[in-house]
Amino acid sequence: HTPRETPMPLTDKTALLEAAGRINAVETVRIEALGDDICLRVMTGAERDAFEASVDDGSGKRNLANLRARLLARTLCDEEGGRIFGDGDVAQLGATPAPWLVEAFEHAQRVNGLSEKDVDEMAGYSPAGQSDGSGSG
Repeated sequence: HTPRETPMPLTDKTALLEAAGRINAVETVRIEALGDDICLRVMTGAERDAFEASVDDGSGKRNLANLRARLLARTLCDEEGGRIFGDGDVAQLGATPAPWLVEAFEHAQRVNGLSEKDVDEMAGYSPAGQSDGSGSG
């Protein structure tokens, strides 16, 4: 057996930031409900944190109003990655037909590494049998 070469971990700040910068920041996806393509951008870590924080209203209640539109306003973009909707456009975006919003939201989740579990946790749902984040039960 020949030993497998193990890739070296990124331990240099500059190398890590350069590698992270190579992540495809814009993805074009087909939205069947629209019969057309849209562009979705990858949020930065700070933008994703702000989105997740927008779900928690601070009183222990979850703000799920226009959740899909809020994510899409942050991720719908032009081909260069520039946002095409601002935070002030969420209500207008949320007033559009649900079929395309749901389809685009699912793509935006995938593009941004936002799993169903993440969304459920933001919404205040926990997996059956788990009452806390410890995973013990």
